[in-house]
Amino acid sequence: MGADRDRILGLSQAINRRLEDLRSSSDYERIVASIQDYGLKLDRSLCLINNYSEAVNNLSISPVWVSYGGIRTASTFGYNTLRLLAGSVAQNVICAWERELATPASILNLVQASGIDTVGIIKIHRFENDIPTLLSDGKAKAIVTVRDYPSVAKSWWRMVNNAKASTFYRPDRKPEDSVRIIRREISVERKKRRLSNVLFVREDMIRTNTKEATTAISEFLGLELAPNSWSGLKQTLGFEAMLDRANNVRQENYLHDKTSFLHPGHVRQGSDRIPGEEVVEELIWQEFGDELAKDGYLKI
Repeated sequence: MGADRDRILGLSQAINRRLEDLRSSSDYERIVASIQDYGLKLDRSLCLINNYSEAVNNLSISPVWVSYGGIRTASTFGYNTLRLLAGSVAQNVICAWERELATPASILNLVQASGIDTVGIIKIHRFENDIPTLLSDGKAKAIVTVRDYPSVAKSWWRMVNNAKASTFYRPDRKPEDSVRIIRREISVERKKRRLSNVLFVREDMIRTNTKEATTAISEFLGLELAPNSWSGLKQTLGFEAMLDRANNVRQENYLHDKTSFLHPGHVRQGSDRIPGEEVVEELIWQEFGDELAKDGYLKI
């Protein structure tokens, strides 16, 4: 479970508290740029916002943020985006992967025990009753990343054939197993489509316009990013940054990197191919073609 990181998180929070008082200044954008240039030298996760007081109020109402996407949909990008944005407003950030908690609802118990200015972030794929309850009660907000299902299946196929990620390596899996996996994932997405306090974010937007995806998530959470904030966030959330971090993960007695939740080979270049991908893709179109739009996303 991710520990509270007071020094790092306190930097963004302290700056944002002060920035709000300076918004009326005619030099506001120049001030923000100067702070950002210097601050990023101290902390690559620096995240500057304009509306600190409003964001703190929103956090007191919905202190749990959920990365709730399906497998292989860029849900880890969603988690890392939530993690960095949380530092703009929270003194304490508690991060957890679904397997680290007794129940998903435990994240709220941890937040409440930690006091004010705390946000709890959980990354979970499964549809658990705890999460819908937190969402309907207004205690949580969720980001659901979605992807075209032929690509989900091919990415799953690469994952189970990735010897570098020993936790997920399943060389006994066959292309036909992808049908069962995608049937389950489609069923889960349909359930999540009926929930409240949820933002759906397409993987193709994340891949081709990461800035737009990050801005949409920020707005959904009630955060107004400061001018030129993306120039800093891209150093951590941009594709090249995520690829570099995934390529440098060392899986030592743990499932993934303890901060980013990336595992070896987690982010792949689009040109990477392995035998069997074409078979998997064809199987998914044959089995679920009537349920999918032309681009492979679920018809809604």
